[in-house]
Amino acid sequence: EIKNPLTPMKLTLQHMQRLQAEGKLDDPNLLRKPIQTLIQQVDILSDIATSFSTFAKMPLPENEIMNFRTVVAEAVELFQNDERGHVVFYDSSEGEPLIMGDPKLFGRVIGNLIINGIQAVNDKRRAEIQVILTQEEDIMKLEIRDNGKGIDEELVDKIFLPNFSTKSEGSGLGLAIAKRGVETAGGKIWFNTRPGHGTSFFLSFQLLKTPDKQVKLN
Repeated sequence: EIKNPLTPMKLTLQHMQRLQAEGKLDDPNLLRKPIQTLIQQVDILSDIATSFSTFAKMPLPENEIMNFRTVVAEAVELFQNDERGHVVFYDSSEGEPLIMGDPKLFGRVIGNLIINGIQAVNDKRRAEIQVILTQEEDIMKLEIRDNGKGIDEELVDKIFLPNFSTKSEGSGLGLAIAKRGVETAGGKIWFNTRPGHGTSFFLSFQLLKTPDKQVKLN
């Protein structure tokens, strides 16, 4: 969980190194986004450091009205310079997709799922990650699809269990925290997998009603 924000931070710093090599480091317009990215990821690390003593002590998400498209787009943007894979965002949602949730937690969840998808692809292939935002009436659904090795049948029921991981590194809490955060916000999280072909993780949330552009909470 702590290591995941370090990946976009490293990519951002490498991007700044390239700007320095090209003599563009003095351009404030080129520096603004990398600096914002670093600050955002430092904030995430700070949040984790103050609350990640154990899974049982993880605080409840601080839910608020948020634009889900914005949260997804910002999470995807962090991986645009990732040389390990190609991350593409497809958006067919309409209007302003407002949902109730914790923006920082959801950004972290989406980022973790993208990283998991990249790591699921072996070194001989390039990771292709599709992040797909769709809308079905009043339900907002996000799919994060990878072209990795898939999940073996005997592991399917264990994926969301705390301390379970298919990787040699990591705490095994990422997906457990994702499930808790998503469900606390009233959403759903699940996955489909085909061993040898890849896995899709799904998040779905009820859209908030916005008559006359004014949000009303039932």
